[in-house]
Amino acid sequence: MCRKYLIKNKYCVIWYGFLCLTSSIFSMISPYISGNFIDYLIVADDISKIYQYCFVFFGLFVINQLIGYIVNRVYIKMQTQMGYELNSDVIRHIQRLPVSFLKKQNMAYLNQRVNNDSNQLITFCINIVQGILINSLKLLFSISLLVQFSSNITLLFVAIIGAYALSYKILKKILFEAQFILTEAQTNYFSKLFEQFDNILFVKMQAIYESFLSRLKREFQNILKVSLQYQKISYLFSSLDSLVMSLAQIGIFIMGGALVIRGKLSVGQLTIMLSYFGIMMEASRYFFSLTKTIQDNKVAYTRLKQILDLESDENAGVELKDIGQIRLKNIMFYYGKKCIFRDISLEFKKGKIYSIIGKNGIGKSTLVDLIIGFYNREYEGEIYYDDLSLDQIDVYKTRKMCFGICEQEPVLLADTVKYNVSMDGEGGIDLKRLFYIAKKINLYSFIESLPQKLESTIEEKNSNLSGGEKQKLSIMRTFYKNSPVIILDEPTSALDEESIRCLQAYLNEIKKDKIIILISHNSDFISISDEIVDLDKLDMDV
Repeated sequence: MCRKYLIKNKYCVIWYGFLCLTSSIFSMISPYISGNFIDYLIVADDISKIYQYCFVFFGLFVINQLIGYIVNRVYIKMQTQMGYELNSDVIRHIQRLPVSFLKKQNMAYLNQRVNNDSNQLITFCINIVQGILINSLKLLFSISLLVQFSSNITLLFVAIIGAYALSYKILKKILFEAQFILTEAQTNYFSKLFEQFDNILFVKMQAIYESFLSRLKREFQNILKVSLQYQKISYLFSSLDSLVMSLAQIGIFIMGGALVIRGKLSVGQLTIMLSYFGIMMEASRYFFSLTKTIQDNKVAYTRLKQILDLESDENAGVELKDIGQIRLKNIMFYYGKKCIFRDISLEFKKGKIYSIIGKNGIGKSTLVDLIIGFYNREYEGEIYYDDLSLDQIDVYKTRKMCFGICEQEPVLLADTVKYNVSMDGEGGIDLKRLFYIAKKINLYSFIESLPQKLESTIEEKNSNLSGGEKQKLSIMRTFYKNSPVIILDEPTSALDEESIRCLQAYLNEIKKDKIIILISHNSDFISISDEIVDLDKLDMDV
């Protein structure tokens, strides 16, 4: 999964690897210089050479710090860029998943899961490039040096490798399973934590402070239990690691000390050997702990892959620029096990206003979702735009080009009024057309009253707008798009009488070149409709 992003940023990765190796080489020179310095001190009679050693040490420090600074900057750039690219790809895939799947998801949980797993996986991929390069160099250099000092110590090292390999093989599957359970528990806990903040006004209104907080407590109790189980397994793993390391240190103290006593090693050489043995052990521990690290990150990989393996909407075919007619033929649709529509056939033509009516829960919004291709191939029957069925159409591009939709619950982003109307991140907007529409739907005076007009910012959760202002902006966005199909879902629920009259007049003005579909219980809107689709009278089970 990471290969794609490593290849895409290959020049940055190569530069990063080169800098890491360079920094590692400078770091590994220091123990050798230190050992020679100790041997020199034992027989020294001139302080001037001490100054030379100090100068060399300080020079290595300065060079290493400069390289470290560059390495850190390159790392931050790679981690941020690659994390963004992976997050973006996962979001693109989720955007194209079936609506029936998305409606069942806890988006706070999904956000936590995707964000954490993506960042963890990318960080792991970058660190493994650095770790393998640096520790391979340390291992090769240290072994070649130790062999020159003592073959017995080299054999000790081989024995230690075997002990490491055995312990990691025994525990790796147990570690993966424990980590997977812990990660899921953490994600669920943070989802419930988000729920507490997201519903805080509702909690205050209902005065259900402690009872609502108990929802978080249940998840806390679960994560505490799972965390303690993981800690037990992880600590056992760490203890085995520490035991092997301690035995290795004891072995080299005995064997190296004996060589010094017999005069086969100098004190400085023993110091060098101890330092490089430590470096070698650290590098070896890295490669064997890599199993644990891989198991930990395999959880993130598995969870992301589960999402990416979900089948997205089928979407391929012609991109329509205009739609003159929409036909539903013998549509049968179930939501779960519940039959919403049974063998219905409807037709919508340009130049007419249609009102979809029916009691609450009958399926009015679901019918609109079918019309715009939300439930792609999750129904029986056929839906046609002009003479093409949805199977033959690029639904995504056609929806963007041909449909202007005003939701029942308007969605406005924490951005400028201009962006929310045009949905154009580049800032391009036809001001003349926008203000014309604003005047037509009784919104012009509101825009003019804003401190920065169209550049005024809508706050999070639209807290600086009234319900009517939110609805008017959503309606204006729909009309500004100038699509051949206009769909307004309960457009008058928060509008005053004057605004309702203005909206009626504007709909009559533009209907000649549009298919206009309304979902409304407002009798005034039903009266301007050319045709009424009464779902209560269709053959359906509800």
